[in-house]
Amino acid sequence: MPLLLILILGLIAPRIILALCACGGVFSGVWATALWPVIGFFFLPYTTLAYGLAHAYGSGVEGVWLLGLILGVALDLGASGGSAAGSRRQRG
Repeated sequence: MPLLLILILGLIAPRIILALCACGGVFSGVWATALWPVIGFFFLPYTTLAYGLAHAYGSGVEGVWLLGLILGVALDLGASGGSAAGSRRQRG
C-alpha cells in the first residue's frame, strides 16, 4: 500500500489501517512480539500506526518520523481527552 494512502486513510480510521498493514506484512519485523501492536490497537492507534510506519518506511523514529510520532501521541490524547470532556458536559 502506498505511504500517502496509508497516511490519509490512517487519519480517518487508524484501527482499520493498522489491522490492514499488520495483516498485509507492512509491519513485518517492526515489533519483537505481537503484544505491542495489539495493545496499541486498543489504546493508542495513531501512535502505534506512526511508530510502525517510521520503522517500515523510514530509518526509525528520527527526523520527520519523530514529528509523526509526536502528532500520533497528540491525536490519541486529544481523542481520549475530548471524549472525557464531552461526557462531563452531558452530565452537568
